[in-house]
Amino acid sequence: MDLVKQSVASRSERSAMPLRSTSRVSVPCSIVLPIDNAPPEVVLATLRAISTSSAPELYEVLIVDCASRQETKEILSLLGGDVKIMAGSPEWSYAKACEEAAKGAGGK
Repeated sequence: MDLVKQSVASRSERSAMPLRSTSRVSVPCSIVLPIDNAPPEVVLATLRAISTSSAPELYEVLIVDCASRQETKEILSLLGGDVKIMAGSPEWSYAKACEEAAKGAGGK
């Protein structure tokens, strides 16, 4: 039996354990996008790709603005819907920006 078939067989034999969350979950998934000096075209292309590939009720987008360009800040200020903008710091690493965004995330 090949590895894929073994994996599928093993998963079907296990009983699924439901995930337990201590906080209220409002959406299944939170997408965190830390941005520093990305041009607005890149940010908008990323958001467009997310919105065209998934149903909007399945996710929220959290953007952590870690010293973006002025033109990017202006674009971010116009965004609405499920996009949340969070101020970050230029000193934050990618991991720190994600960690801070996770504190306000509504997804699992």
